[in-house]
Amino acid sequence: MATTPGTPQMQALGQYVQLAGMGALIAGAILSVHHYAIGLCIIGGAAAFYIGKKMRGA
Repeated sequence: MATTPGTPQMQALGQYVQLAGMGALIAGAILSVHHYAIGLCIIGGAAAFYIGKKMRGA
């Protein structure tokens, strides 16, 4: 499925959201001792990564 590139502002914002998603996934791995924390971080991180990717038009 082809996507059209967004505006430079949306691409930059998408990149930040994508980086935040990656950070949340890493935080989830660090907090893996606490099962609820890792679940929330993984779900939130995956969602942020996906949303950031869509915002960037990638």
